Amino acid sequence: MSGQGTSAWPELKRHWPTLLGATIGAAFGSAALPFYTAGLFIVQLEQAFGWTRTELTAIGLATTLTVAVAAPFAGALFDRVGIRGPALVGFAALAANFVYMSQLQGSLVQYAIVHLALAVLMMGTSPIAFTRPVNFAFDRMRGLALGITIGGIGAMAAVAPPIVAQFIETNGWRAAYLALAAAVIVAGPLALLLVGWRAPDARRSPEPAAVAQRLVTPIRSRLFWRLVVSFVLIALGVAGFVTHFVPMLTDGGMSTLEAARVAGLLGVAVLVGRLGVGWLVDLYFAPYVAAGIMALTAGGLALLALGGPDFAVVGAIAVGLAMGAEVDLIAYLTARYYGMSHYGRMYGLLYGAFVIGTGASPYVISLIQAASGSYAPALWMSVALLAIVTVLFLTAPRFDAPPEDEGLAADLIELKE
Repeated sequence: MSGQGTSAWPELKRHWPTLLGATIGAAFGSAALPFYTAGLFIVQLEQAFGWTRTELTAIGLATTLTVAVAAPFAGALFDRVGIRGPALVGFAALAANFVYMSQLQGSLVQYAIVHLALAVLMMGTSPIAFTRPVNFAFDRMRGLALGITIGGIGAMAAVAPPIVAQFIETNGWRAAYLALAAAVIVAGPLALLLVGWRAPDARRSPEPAAVAQRLVTPIRSRLFWRLVVSFVLIALGVAGFVTHFVPMLTDGGMSTLEAARVAGLLGVAVLVGRLGVGWLVDLYFAPYVAAGIMALTAGGLALLALGGPDFAVVGAIAVGLAMGAEVDLIAYLTARYYGMSHYGRMYGLLYGAFVIGTGASPYVISLIQAASGSYAPALWMSVALLAIVTVLFLTAPRFDAPPEDEGLAADLIELKE
C-alpha cells in the first residue's frame, strides 16, 4: 500500500488547470461527444436518405477498426511533438465533421470516406492525447486524476444525449449538427488553453532502469502480452452487454421501461468505476485493484446468469464498474510500467487492442445468443474470460521488477506450461 500523502494536494493545487483542460478535452473529444450522440441521428438519416441501420453500423465498425490501427501511430506522434498541435487539428476535424454532417445530401459512399478520413485526424482529441499531460502532471494522485479525466467522457455520455435529443426535436437534425460543431469550436481551444497553463515540463528525469529495459523490445515481453490479453478479454466479455443489456432483460420478461431504468445504472456505475478505481490505485498496487474489480464483475454476471432479471441491478453495476475501470487502468498501467518517454506509443497499442475487443463484443454476444436462444451462455463466457483476467492481474509483476529477457516464443511456451 502506498498512501497519497500530503504531497498529493500540492500537485492538484499546482496542476488543476491541466486536469480541468484534459477533462474538458476528453469530454468534447472523439471518444465522447460524437460517439454518444451518433445514435440520436440514426432515425433521422434513415428517413432523410433511406440508409439502413446495417449500413450505418458497418461504417461505425469500420471506423472503430480504423481508430484501432491508427492509435499506436497517433500515440507515437504525441510522443514526438506533444498534443497541442495534433489536438488543435483534431478539434478542427471534429467540428468540420459535424458541419459536413449538417450538409449531407445522401451519398453513403461519400459519407463513409469522409467519416473514416476524419476519424484519423480526430485522434488528437482521444484519451491517448489527453491522458498524457495528466500523467506528466500528477504522480502521488495520478490514478484519481486519470479517473477524473476519463470521467469527463462518462459525464458527456450522461449529459449530451437528452440535450441533443431535445435540440433535434425543436430545431431539426441539421441544426443539431451545427450546434455540436459550435460546442467543439468553443470547448476545444478552451481545453488546450487550460492544459497549456502551467503545463508540466515533459523533460523529466531519466526513467527507472526497469522501465528503460522494458522499452528496448516492448512487444516481445510477457508483460506486454499479459496486458494486451487482459484488456482485450475485458472488452470482449463486458463491452457488448452495454448494447445488449436492455434486450437481455426484456427477453427475461422485464418491461422495456423497467429495463431502461435499470440500464441507466450502467452510466452511474461507469463513473463510480472510473473515480473509485483511480482513487484505489493511488493507495494499492494497481493490478491487485484490477483483479478485485474483475472478480466482482464476474460474480455479478454469474448471478445475472443464474437469477435472470432478479439480479438485473447487480448485473448493471458489474458491467458499469468493469467498463469504468478499464480505460483508466490502461492509462495508469501504461505510465507505471513503461514511463512517459514512449507513453503515447504504448498506450496506443493497448488502447487499440481494447477498441478491437470493444467493437467485436456486441457481435460475439449476438452470435452466441442467436445460436443458443439465450443470453446465459454469453454471460458464462464473460465470467470465464474475467476469471482469466483476474489471474493475469494477480500474477502481474511489480512496477520496479526487472523485465523478462526471454523472447516472445519462450514466453508463450512458459504460459502454456
